[in-house]
Amino acid sequence: MSHPSASSWSLAWQIARRFRQKKHDQRFVSFISAASIVGISLGCAVLILLLSVMNGFERELEGRILSVIPHGEIFAVDPAGLHSLNEGLNTIAQQPFVKSVYPYSQQSALLQVKDALHGLSITGLDVNHVTHPLWDFVELYNVAPPSPESPEIYLGKGVIDKFSLLPGQAVSMLLPVQENHSANNGGLNFKSPTRLTGYLAGEINVGGEPDLLLGLTRLDALNNVIGVTKGAKGLQIYYNDVFAASNFTYQIGYEYPEAVYISDWTRTHGHLYQDIQLVKIIVYIVLILVIAVASFNILSSLTMAVKNKQSQIAILKTMGASPLFLSRIFMLQGLFNAGIGIISGTSLGIIFSVYLAQIIRFFEGLLGVAMLSGDIYFIDFLPTELHLIDVLLTVFIALGLSMIATVYPAKKAANLVAAEFLH
Repeated sequence: MSHPSASSWSLAWQIARRFRQKKHDQRFVSFISAASIVGISLGCAVLILLLSVMNGFERELEGRILSVIPHGEIFAVDPAGLHSLNEGLNTIAQQPFVKSVYPYSQQSALLQVKDALHGLSITGLDVNHVTHPLWDFVELYNVAPPSPESPEIYLGKGVIDKFSLLPGQAVSMLLPVQENHSANNGGLNFKSPTRLTGYLAGEINVGGEPDLLLGLTRLDALNNVIGVTKGAKGLQIYYNDVFAASNFTYQIGYEYPEAVYISDWTRTHGHLYQDIQLVKIIVYIVLILVIAVASFNILSSLTMAVKNKQSQIAILKTMGASPLFLSRIFMLQGLFNAGIGIISGTSLGIIFSVYLAQIIRFFEGLLGVAMLSGDIYFIDFLPTELHLIDVLLTVFIALGLSMIATVYPAKKAANLVAAEFLH
């Protein structure tokens, strides 16, 4: 019986099942065992569910916010714009890690609606480049321009709702205009604000804070107002690997043929991604501790089971059971309890991860409340994305902790001295 074989494992399993049968003197042990199963089940289910939610937020961040905002930007030091615009555009577009690049101009502005002012950032893009990711979030109004010279202006849905703007309505905003460096003091001079007037041709619906800050118009119209004479103020760059944007942008900026400023999404919106990663780490730590506590309830229940079964263990030893065989009995008993918790918890976690959005929608409709507000967050629903690696990692962690918890009671059963408990 000292050598592992299929028959010895089968016999150990049969004895472990007999030991698990509830008896009058084992009610407390059974309660502790049930508590460990419930704890492991809840820990696995919640860990899988919350990791799926974090994955969902990360997916929505990359699919929405990082689709709209440029991954990297280079913009001119000279207020007149980039002198080497066409050369830089062609060079950057040929880089293997660049997905697309677009000329743009951008300026802070004050939207004026009657006596009210609202700050936003107005971006000028070439309307012929409809492949720009921002156009995927623009809803065009079916309105005719009041005059051929009047430029189209697109505003975020939050701004439109805030001021109850109507399609085709005249839109006016004030923009600061920067002059060249002063010859006297080397500083920057600003003229009195200039005015950009157009008509509301559509709305931008990204979700959350960007809907209150985004404005879009034609590149040439914005250039004329802010005094950019070189075609564009800068270049917006989109990469195949969005998370390598910082390194790629630095490389492009240093190799650019003129002095430019550089920026990337990690400087402007990196806090969103960092917050998601921080929450994911906290979820891992907290729920692994929950699983660990539940797993080590197995240690308590098995230790008490060994104490209650001392006479039976002594009889098995006199019949020739080896210490390894006795250890196997209690390890199987503990892993059986853990297996029930892991399987049930993993199943619940997967089911809730797949149907969480529908469940939340049902309760929101039933209670008449919204869990996530689209005016505050960049989405108005709770996203989930189930990853197989998260499920497997959860199962292996729970199984590993449970196996560790069975070592002490199994060793205690194996080292029991039979002569002390035979009567």
